[in-house]
Amino acid sequence: MSFYAKLLLFGEFTLINGSSGLAIPFPFYSGHWAYSDIPQPYQEDLKNLYTYIATHEELKNIIQLDKLKHDLDNGLYFKSTIPNGYGLGSSGALCAAVLSEFVTKNPSFLNNKKDKILALRKIFIALESFFHGSSSGIDPLICYLNEPILIKNKNEIVTTSLPVKPTEEPFTIFLLNTQQPRSTATTVNWFIKQCENPAYFEKTQILSNHTNKAVYAFLNTDFKETLQQVKQLSRLQFQYFQPMITPRFMPLWEKSLTHSIFNLKVCGAGGGGFILGFTHDWEDTQKALQDFELLKVF
Repeated sequence: MSFYAKLLLFGEFTLINGSSGLAIPFPFYSGHWAYSDIPQPYQEDLKNLYTYIATHEELKNIIQLDKLKHDLDNGLYFKSTIPNGYGLGSSGALCAAVLSEFVTKNPSFLNNKKDKILALRKIFIALESFFHGSSSGIDPLICYLNEPILIKNKNEIVTTSLPVKPTEEPFTIFLLNTQQPRSTATTVNWFIKQCENPAYFEKTQILSNHTNKAVYAFLNTDFKETLQQVKQLSRLQFQYFQPMITPRFMPLWEKSLTHSIFNLKVCGAGGGGFILGFTHDWEDTQKALQDFELLKVF
């Protein structure tokens, strides 16, 4: 069974302050369990995760520790193409795989469909905190459910469907590879610290407003409005999210604000990894960005 990467289309950082958000599975990258007699990357992380689970009051009663230890001792590892430090949920996919494979039989949190998502998120917050120190639980939730997720607010999360794009519709979402991994904790901690300043926090509320409008415009197939909202987000992120923008891409980002071909947006925690792009002209965008690796998302 494969666990896909995830992609947060809307809601980067503003989710922390209660905005809406939209995240989707991204099948271009994935991971699955495998066995090897030869040491593999991140096997040590898995062993440390086992120790973390074994000492965690809640998780130790949800995960089959004996089975996990037995499999780890026999060469279990998570074989993944999801790049680490790129904002695509590499640790989220691993956490989803751990719960899927090693969850105790008939866990109570799966019995109530209404509360299932919130219960799963709570577990994933605990699991993924091992990797990041803190977690929203969203990344592994998407990887586990393998469905787009609409975060309406901090307490209301539902699965959803992506809009159907007409064949002739030129609207495209893409990823631009910065070729530079980054640390989630670094930019998230910076953002939380900045939000202690009332003036900065007020600006994030403006970002939240545009994020909410972009989410619902996109889900309602209003791509023209989506692009207008993304342009505002791009402009505000250039002003207030500079640590989340890789320095060598600052000139390109600024240039994108003055033309009408495409706009760029922070992907996940930013600071490297991928940058999200939105355009109404995919062909011209590919020409304009021919020196960079692009991946089409939608």
